[in-house]
Amino acid sequence: MLATQGRLSEAGRLRLLSMRGEPLFIADWDRALMIHFEVDPEELQRAVPFELDLWEDRAYVSLVAFTMSGMRPRLGGRLLGWILRPIATHDFLNVRTYVRCGDETGIYFLAEWLANRLSVALGPRAFGLPYRYGKLNYRHESPSGLLEGRVTDPAGSALA
Repeated sequence: MLATQGRLSEAGRLRLLSMRGEPLFIADWDRALMIHFEVDPEELQRAVPFELDLWEDRAYVSLVAFTMSGMRPRLGGRLLGWILRPIATHDFLNVRTYVRCGDETGIYFLAEWLANRLSVALGPRAFGLPYRYGKLNYRHESPSGLLEGRVTDPAGSALA
């Protein structure tokens, strides 16, 4: 199983790198947690402008919490990396679903919370992503298995 996953990951990486201009940025995802919820495909389709990518006729929405670290441009060297330092590392929580366009599959972001105000200001303009500012507090203690997190809006109301 792991060998197959490794081959698929490598195939995906090579395909992405073969596309002109992709990826624009490279970053690490630290302590990623994904929770998948099965949802009614008809209800979800009303909120998504692309055809859903169903698995065994089921639609899913995923919560993904992680810390992005060391974001840097794929090309451009140290100078561009230095310019991006203020937004290179921060916490994320995104709500996503899985879509297709013809033969291509992809991810459609329903909402994303970031703990970096500069990224929130730049992301929607630069990439069209639905960024929102939130205070994110994650704890992940590997030895005990403790996982907990909280996302609050600027007024202090819990979002997740």
